[in-house]
Amino acid sequence: MRLRVLYAVFFVSGFCGLIYESIWAHYLKLVLGHAAYAQALVLVVFVGGMALGAWITARLSERLRQPLLLYAVAEVMVAFIAFGFHRVFALASDWALDWLLPQACSSPGLCWASWLLAAGLVLPGAVLLGSTYPLMSAAVLRLGVAPGRALSLLYFVNSLGAAIGVLVCGYWLIPELGLPGTMLAAGALNALVALAAWLCTRLGRGPAPGTRHRQAPDVVRVGSAWLLWIAGLTGLSSFIYEVIWIRMLTQVLGAATHAFELMLASFILGLALGGWWIRDRIDRLEQPQVLLARVQIAMGLAAVATLPLYLGCFDAMAFVLNALARNQGGYVAYSLASAAMAMVVMLPASFCA
Repeated sequence: MRLRVLYAVFFVSGFCGLIYESIWAHYLKLVLGHAAYAQALVLVVFVGGMALGAWITARLSERLRQPLLLYAVAEVMVAFIAFGFHRVFALASDWALDWLLPQACSSPGLCWASWLLAAGLVLPGAVLLGSTYPLMSAAVLRLGVAPGRALSLLYFVNSLGAAIGVLVCGYWLIPELGLPGTMLAAGALNALVALAAWLCTRLGRGPAPGTRHRQAPDVVRVGSAWLLWIAGLTGLSSFIYEVIWIRMLTQVLGAATHAFELMLASFILGLALGGWWIRDRIDRLEQPQVLLARVQIAMGLAAVATLPLYLGCFDAMAFVLNALARNQGGYVAYSLASAAMAMVVMLPASFCA
C-alpha cells in the first residue's frame, strides 16, 4: 500500500510539473514579448534547472536518512512558490518595464536583462522539481523493490502525469481559472502531494541509508563515465528531435497554443510508454548495454522514418479540414486528428528514448 501511494504521489507530481512549464511559458511571453522565445527559455531553464536539482540531490541521496521526508519538504517549497508566483511576477515585471528594461535594452534585438529576469523567475521552482526524482527513487528503492522496476515505474507514472497535465492545463484549467487560478490549483496539488508523502514517512521505516541492491560495484565504477556520456547524448538527441518535430508539425497543425500542447503531450507519452514497457524486463537482462545499443539504433531509424510520415501529414490534415464542420464538435475531432498525427510522428522514437 505504501508503494502504491508513492507511485500515485509521483504521478500527481508529474501532472503539476508540466502545468508549471506550460504556465511559466504563458507568463514569460508577457516579459519577452514573443511566445517562441518564452517556450524556448522555459524549456532550457526548466530542464536545466531540473538537471541541477537532480545533480545536487543525487550526490547526497544515499547518505540521507529520510529521503521521503525531504521529498515532502521539496514539494511544499514548490507549492509556496506557486502560491506566490503571480504576485512576484507582477512586481518583477512592473519593475522591469519601468526601470530595468529601458536602461538595459536600449538597442533593438534580444535583451539579456529580460532573459535573466525570466530565468530567475523560473529557475528556483525547476531546481526543486529536479530534486524530487532522486529523492523519490531513494525512498522507493529502500522499500526493497528491484531497482530497474522501481525506476522504470517512477519514470512511467511521472511522465504519464506530465502528459495528462499539459493537456488538462491547456484545455480546461487555463480557460476556467486563468493563469493565477491555475497556478494556485497546481500549488494546492503539490501541497497535497507533500502531505501524502509525509504521511507515508509515518507508516514505517525502510532499510538504513546506503542500502544497495543487486549490482556489481567494480563494473559500475569502470563503466559509469561512459554510461553518463551516453545518457547525456541521448538527452541531447531527444530534445533536438522534440524541437524539430514541433517546428515541423507546426506547419501542419498550426501555431495555436493547443497544437503545441498536443505535440508536447505526444512526446512525453512516448517517454512514459517506454518506461512502462521496460519495467518487467530490465532486471532480468544479463547485458543491458546490448539492449541499450539496439534501442539507440531503433531510435535513430524511427527518427529518420518520421520524414515521409511528416510529408503525409499535410494531405491528411487537408482531408480533415475539408471533412469537418466549423463548430465545437468539429474542433474536438480536429484536435483528436491533430493528436493522432503528432503521435504517429513522435511516439516511435520517443518510446525508445
